[in-house]
Amino acid sequence: MLVRGDTTLAELHHVFQVVMGWENWHLHSFKLWGKEYGIPYAGGIYGLG
Repeated sequence: MLVRGDTTLAELHHVFQVVMGWENWHLHSFKLWGKEYGIPYAGGIYGLG
């Protein structure tokens, strides 16, 4: 899949939900410039906001 360079992480999250046929319950994360973003879970990383 291709997305625009100015796509926010929150928008990218939504794109993944649609493209993968997910219903907002699959865990995934993004790593950008050494910082990790993702869906929060016990003992895990922080959310997308």
